[in-house]
Amino acid sequence: MIKRMPQLFDINGEHDSVILAFWPDTDAAALIRDRDGVWEKAQDLHITLAYCGKAPDMTDAQIARIIDAADVLSKEFSQFVVTLEGIGRFDNEKGSAVWAGVTSDQIHQMNARAKELLSERDIEADASYGDYTPHMTLAYLEPD
Repeated sequence: MIKRMPQLFDINGEHDSVILAFWPDTDAAALIRDRDGVWEKAQDLHITLAYCGKAPDMTDAQIARIIDAADVLSKEFSQFVVTLEGIGRFDNEKGSAVWAGVTSDQIHQMNARAKELLSERDIEADASYGDYTPHMTLAYLEPD
C-alpha cells in the first residue's frame, strides 16, 4: 500500500528533478529493494505521476504552485493499492532504466489529475516521454 505523498525534492541532493510521485511505505520499499535485480535504493523507489522539470530551472513561484498541486493530489488520493507486474526497459543514450509495470485501478486517473492540477497552476508536465507508462524503476544500466 502506498502511504506517503508527496515529496518534490530529493532531500539528499542526489537528484534535481521536480516530480509528482508516490513512494511506497518503508516496509514495502524494503521488500521491493530486497528482490534480485533491484539496484535502486529503497528510498528512491517511487511511481512518478508527472515530471515537471529541473528545480534549478524553476522560479520559487512555480515550485510553490507545484507544491500546492501536490497537496491537493495527496488529499484526493491518500492511499491506494498497486501491483507490480512485468518487467520493461527504457533505453536512451545515457543507458537503460529497468522497471516493473504498475497496475492500479486509479493510476491513470491520478496521472490525469496530476496534469490537470499542474495545468490549472500554469505548470505543464513534461510530455517528451510520450504516453504515460506507469512503472517503478528498479535499476539503471550503463549504455552498451
